[in-house]
Amino acid sequence: MSAAGPAVVVDPLGTGAEYPAEFGRAGVEVVAVLSRPAPIPLYAASWQPGNFRHVHVWDGDPSTVEELAATLRGHRPRCLIAGSETGVEL
Repeated sequence: MSAAGPAVVVDPLGTGAEYPAEFGRAGVEVVAVLSRPAPIPLYAASWQPGNFRHVHVWDGDPSTVEELAATLRGHRPRCLIAGSETGVEL
């Protein structure tokens, strides 16, 4: 991992599943966040948890968003992006 920290990708699914390889070519680790316990059926086949050293799953409870944010801050991320439409709201 570079000194600037990893990229955090929320729902790295569909075409967003390509982020780990692309960031990896630049020497950047990617941390995954799922916005629900399991990807929706449309994206299920594209979910590749083995591409991430860290995977965090949000439980959907709005009262736990700050807890998730604190966990992610612990990674000292360089950026946070949505990997698919399902990750936009979170």
